[in-house]
Amino acid sequence: MTVRRYRAPQGDGELLIEPSISSVINSLLNDIQHSPAYRTPGQNFARQEVLALAVEYSTKLAQWAGVPASQISAKFHSAELNPDLIIATGHQPEWFHPGVLAKNIAAYAVAQKLRQSGKNAIAINLIVDSDELDDVSVPVPSGTREAPQIIPLSFFTLTKRTPWEEVRTKNHLKLDQFSQNIFETLKPWQFVPAISALKMPSADHPSKHANLEDNKHVSLSQNDARLCDLIASVRMQWERSEQIENLEIPLSQVTSTRSFQCFLLDWMRNAVRHCETYNQIVQAFRDEYGIHGQQRPVPNLLVVPAIDHSSFPESLTGERVEVPFWVWNEPEEAASVERERLFVRHVDQQFELSTSRKIIGYLPASPDDAEAAIEQLSVWAKEGLRIRSRALTTTLFARLYLCDLFIHGIGGAIYDQITDRLIETIYGQHIPQFLVVTATLHLPLGEGFLATMADVRRHQALLRDLQQNPWRHLPSCEELSSRADLNHQMLCRQLAQLRQERDLLLMEQKICDQKADRNLPRRTRRQRNRQRYLRLNEIRSELLTIVSPQIQMVREDIETLRQEVAANKILKSREYPWCLFPVEHLHRLVSQIQVAADLAIQ
Repeated sequence: MTVRRYRAPQGDGELLIEPSISSVINSLLNDIQHSPAYRTPGQNFARQEVLALAVEYSTKLAQWAGVPASQISAKFHSAELNPDLIIATGHQPEWFHPGVLAKNIAAYAVAQKLRQSGKNAIAINLIVDSDELDDVSVPVPSGTREAPQIIPLSFFTLTKRTPWEEVRTKNHLKLDQFSQNIFETLKPWQFVPAISALKMPSADHPSKHANLEDNKHVSLSQNDARLCDLIASVRMQWERSEQIENLEIPLSQVTSTRSFQCFLLDWMRNAVRHCETYNQIVQAFRDEYGIHGQQRPVPNLLVVPAIDHSSFPESLTGERVEVPFWVWNEPEEAASVERERLFVRHVDQQFELSTSRKIIGYLPASPDDAEAAIEQLSVWAKEGLRIRSRALTTTLFARLYLCDLFIHGIGGAIYDQITDRLIETIYGQHIPQFLVVTATLHLPLGEGFLATMADVRRHQALLRDLQQNPWRHLPSCEELSSRADLNHQMLCRQLAQLRQERDLLLMEQKICDQKADRNLPRRTRRQRNRQRYLRLNEIRSELLTIVSPQIQMVREDIETLRQEVAANKILKSREYPWCLFPVEHLHRLVSQIQVAADLAIQ
């Protein structure tokens, strides 16, 4: 496995696009030109399934975002459900930073350039709503440039860590107040955040965003509003204002398709072999990157022996093999939701599905009974059982079945080197390429400070040397003459005497170290060494009083530098949510990526 490392850009407005959009487009066009039948029937069917769902979901989001029906793009209708090329990206449905937003922009830009090259291309964003929501606030800078601070502003009320797809808004949605709080908190910085220009949906009342053609309101009632959908509709509202028209689909809908269920059954059918291959590839990744922990980048899949009777209602024999999927049940009102690992065991021509705590049920194991297994999975889904892909299997399915190009950020790009090997080793197929895109934007909070941690460490070293070796930093007689609190002439004579005495003591010590006085009794040598040591410390203490102003000055400098470094972490953070940025800054990001895409077809 070849080690590929990526580093986030540091400067405001800097982009990372690797490889170039030009090389990616050329590669895609070459693939489709020279391998017109490189997709299998299963891949084509998976695309049709997912695109049909994406059109329906995206149309709903567009309406929730206040987009009139007349402006809903033709790409949101069934006429283009058989594109030549699909460009995909994805992320959790959170208020992510502009570096993640850059992936969405790039996906549409690449698809647009492919269309200009005569290919029917569509961009789609995968909303990973199976991930857990554990923080319902975003960091917002407050204070001043010299003393900034972070204030966490909440957009929702949540008491338990829960998968995004299970979070219904009910009466806990606070997006209107959230938007207003952001505006008020940022007001001292004298800029208007993008969220202030966007309409916030409400879960308590019908949407204020009307379909302007038929004058109907889209209901966001308690029963049909998921938090992740509403946040996605706010993002889509901004994207539509920039003519970015990606399709959207939640992972929860992707996993309901027949294609995904076949993918899941294949992992169950080949659980032992796939588990071994998976673990070997993950370990090879750890070895290449020098990772020692067994939980990074992902844990190994487990093989568990027979289950203890005390944990299960019936006796089991044989080993259970973990497959890389999450499983949980739809929660009841106010119930907690815990994602669990999914295990498979072959028992009497059946797949036995279980967690670490209980048996879930049984599926027919024979390929001839695949229809019955898929039907049972559908029944379980209607009853509230959730089976969702984990990180690597999500991009594995997307890249293998859904898209011709996947756009990653830095983290996903590093880990998806594992996916490359899984596709190649398990499926023996052409590896769909991925593009790495991210960006760094800084909020307009004023110029950062020049101080760095290197400056702090340098001053700390200077302070230690002042305290341990003050004679190295003694002022000259001319410098002492400027200090009104001292008799500088007398002090100069005193310093000369102390220097001379210290030099003599050090010379004596050197002679002793060379054993020139080895004929003296040991006790005598020890006494003399002790006396020299004490006198050198006395001299050091006397000299410290002379350099005390310098010590105080360096201490003050260290404190100032620390404050400036801490301020820089707030002033120059790239992690602020995209909705905090002025619209003109986000527009500039769109323009930069479009320019990079334009270069690809010149």
